[in-house]
Amino acid sequence: MMALWYRRGMRTVNLSDEAYQRLADWRRDDDEPISDVVLREVPIRGSAAAILRGLEELPPLTEEEFAAVQSYLADERDPAQWQDTWTGTSTPISSSDSGGRQNAA
Repeated sequence: MMALWYRRGMRTVNLSDEAYQRLADWRRDDDEPISDVVLREVPIRGSAAAILRGLEELPPLTEEEFAAVQSYLADERDPAQWQDTWTGTSTPISSSDSGGRQNAA
């Protein structure tokens, strides 16, 4: 186990050598403190910013993946493709079924 400490508002953290090496591999240079790596790479748990950051770091979709997403979204917008989750049958929702609200198509 390796102990890390930091001078400002310090806490001692015990890490295995493997865990330390993983963090060290994320450093931008050898002088960057591990605390900076943690603050940069570990988002605040459950925040919308953390979700957005994760999405922004995803690689771009391939043309095949993009086409699959477009096809899925097109099916989801088509009421004829909607399935009743209880019966598994196609049941397009009419305006009378939605309490008078119009469905976005």
